Amino acid sequence: MIVTIPNGINGGLYINSQQKPGLTLTRGEVYRFDTSDSANSSHPIKFGDATEATSSSVNYGTQYGTPGTANSYLLLEITDETPANFYYFCDNHSGMGSSVTITNASNSAPELVIPSNVYTEPSNYVYVDEAQTSVATFTANDSDGDDLNFFVSGTDANSFNIDAGVLTFKTAPSYSQKREYEVIVNVNDGSSIDSETLSVFIDEVCTDTLIGYSVCLGAESDGGQNYDRDGMYPTWDDWDNDCQSNRHEVLIDESTTAVTYTSATNCSVATGRWYDPYDNRYFSSASEVQIDHFVPLFEAHNSGAWRWSSLRKRIFANTLNVSEQLIAVGGDSNSSKGSSDPSEWMPSNSDYHCNYIDSWVKIKSIYRLDINTTEKNAIESEFAGCSS
Repeated sequence: MIVTIPNGINGGLYINSQQKPGLTLTRGEVYRFDTSDSANSSHPIKFGDATEATSSSVNYGTQYGTPGTANSYLLLEITDETPANFYYFCDNHSGMGSSVTITNASNSAPELVIPSNVYTEPSNYVYVDEAQTSVATFTANDSDGDDLNFFVSGTDANSFNIDAGVLTFKTAPSYSQKREYEVIVNVNDGSSIDSETLSVFIDEVCTDTLIGYSVCLGAESDGGQNYDRDGMYPTWDDWDNDCQSNRHEVLIDESTTAVTYTSATNCSVATGRWYDPYDNRYFSSASEVQIDHFVPLFEAHNSGAWRWSSLRKRIFANTLNVSEQLIAVGGDSNSSKGSSDPSEWMPSNSDYHCNYIDSWVKIKSIYRLDINTTEKNAIESEFAGCSS
């Protein structure tokens, strides 16, 4: 547990970012209180049988190192002789502490429940529109039925509030000012903490419309960042750590028959049956199939992805969260398409043109990627003959 004093005497002692919390500890356990924050030098924490240092006749725990210095901590062992109730306080000032309750039953740690709008692979992240303060609503399970307290910590904790699990921005974010935040969401039952790190990606709000989708219209630009596929958009990751890279996850998912593997480890796909809607052809060997980024990585980069962080670029390059973005196709059609947009290339299978245009605009809408004038004109012309 981490002891801080961010607001001086009036604010009291904070433990794990909670102001003067009542602690529930378990008999038979040993607790470590980190006292390395510099403010601990003036406000050292102590445990005793009364509410204040001046009235406490017995102290519990052992301090290692000088409070307020690096690597210092207080070790508190809860033995059979430890009383069921005692207190913690500042050794120098009154009114800064609270109570400690000891339970004989083993405590079950709380467990955070990830909200439905938060993606969990390869890590926890959520998209939030600029000018919107709402982020996500966390809940937690605790089999003991303990009172639970939510709090935030981490790099950008000062930008957020959390109230009963509802995580919000203190001030509405601006896409032009800051596009990514990192915060740790914690839940505490008085004895144990469960924590999840969350990346919050800020999205630009698009105000234009194209074939029924909200889109951002804008000229192509790399923002002065030359495209580097391997350095900026590496593939293929294994998000669920099952030895099958996301390339092979797509092959498994899109095969119309049961796949076979190159070895008994089932890590790499060997055969299956894949339909390439670009050329209206079928393939049975995985070596003949490539995974196309429907909106090519180069096109995405020049349509605004250059602004993204390394993490967000990598997620986009490997995404399994938007089913249209990664598609199994033949090597010939993928090579022919290259990094072209619909003004430069369309599939040879004309029956697929309407679906192709719809998926292209849908993906650009989801990721708020710019559509330039030439591209927009080609989309509108091609989609004119499609039924809505």
